[in-house]
Amino acid sequence: MGYDRARILLAHYADGLRLHQLRHGSGTHLGEANTSANIIMAKTGHKSLRSVQRYVKPGLAAVLGGLVSSPRRRG
Repeated sequence: MGYDRARILLAHYADGLRLHQLRHGSGTHLGEANTSANIIMAKTGHKSLRSVQRYVKPGLAAVLGGLVSSPRRRG
């Protein structure tokens, strides 16, 4: 299904939900699951890391989880 058709169907059936919100939510959930940026870019259709970074907004639990289990330093 193309973007335009999906947008039309959401506008008609999803009570105000927009396709952009789904894309943003998907990127956020993938980021919280520690999915690599390359995979997120492929799934969201972005061509640059900077664009993906605008979509991935981790929640408080993900931020606190990152503080508790930070990666080990090398060297």
